Amino acid sequence: MIKALLFDKDGTLFDFDATWGRWAKRAIIELAEGDKAIEQSLADAFLLNFETSKFDPSSPIIAGTIDETLKAVHAVLPNIPQDEIIEKMKEGTEKAELVAVCDLPQLFTKLSAKYQLGIATNDNEASARMHLERANVERFFPYVAGWDSGFGAKPDHGMCTAFAKHINIAPENIVMIGDSTFDLRAGKAAGMKTLGVLTGPAPHEELAPLADDVIASIAGLPEWLESQD
Repeated sequence: MIKALLFDKDGTLFDFDATWGRWAKRAIIELAEGDKAIEQSLADAFLLNFETSKFDPSSPIIAGTIDETLKAVHAVLPNIPQDEIIEKMKEGTEKAELVAVCDLPQLFTKLSAKYQLGIATNDNEASARMHLERANVERFFPYVAGWDSGFGAKPDHGMCTAFAKHINIAPENIVMIGDSTFDLRAGKAAGMKTLGVLTGPAPHEELAPLADDVIASIAGLPEWLESQD
């Protein structure tokens, strides 16, 4: 029986390209300061199509941590101090337009009545909490873990295992829901059920081998959960 749901954040609650593709393009333009060659080098480092603002599924921004993104930027701009790069990127993420995949408050009001909910993201915890607050859904998530919360980053299972311990529910009664193979591998390693969603860059055929099931988005989660009873 499913008793709890653990969600990835970006690409799962928020449409990945619509939110972070636009953010990355703006960040690249600001960092390049008009140098078109640097713009292209940064786009290549991010594996971002600069024209469409869409990421390649293997982009370090999709499943990587902020440290990995920072390394990609610093490799192109080695003369800019890392602290300055971090500050510029932090300002950008705080201002990013979050494009929710559905009416999140309505969805989580319904889900929280029956299931315990949590977030496991490779973003940092403070940013994750800020994004949840901006989307008016932070109150639904007593457990929010980021790469810097002390449990490691996905695809390691630390955040997933910590969630199961935090709510005192066996992993087999929890579903890990995410848009990337990192999410699904982490859930599987923790002994959880896994559900893929297609609101990130990864296609169905990439998620299906690691997922117990794949749905279009978390908007369809209530119906999927009913089918599991």
